[in-house]
Amino acid sequence: NKFTNRLIHKITNNLEGFSYNVIIANMYETYNFLIKHVEKEINPKNNTIVVGGKNSLFKNICKVKHLNWLIDKPKLPHKTLCQIRYNGNKSAGIIIEEGNDFVVKFKEPQLAITPGQSIVFYSNDIVSGGGIIKLYD
Repeated sequence: NKFTNRLIHKITNNLEGFSYNVIIANMYETYNFLIKHVEKEINPKNNTIVVGGKNSLFKNICKVKHLNWLIDKPKLPHKTLCQIRYNGNKSAGIIIEEGNDFVVKFKEPQLAITPGQSIVFYSNDIVSGGGIIKLYD
């Protein structure tokens, strides 16, 4: 339809020279095309997706819910090694409490910390606990 065609034309013209897979769908048809850029943030509260360069995906902080310790609960703040992806590297971080939330501050910024992913805490090579990453407002 005319609206979808105008929207696709506007997106491709505004993002020319970037690289992403973008899918636009309506009740009549689905479009899939490549634009060179990366997803930076999804905000379901505002129903928005923010795109930016790869460097904008690095953050050094996240909130954690459903924290579960496999050791005696450590005194906070607690220095630990953190892993946010199955194949990801362990990174130094510190777990603190902010109000009713647990927050992990990483020593080095991490790529694409994503709500809903698991975060696992280690003491050397031994799993000490973990939780689920949640949106850091």
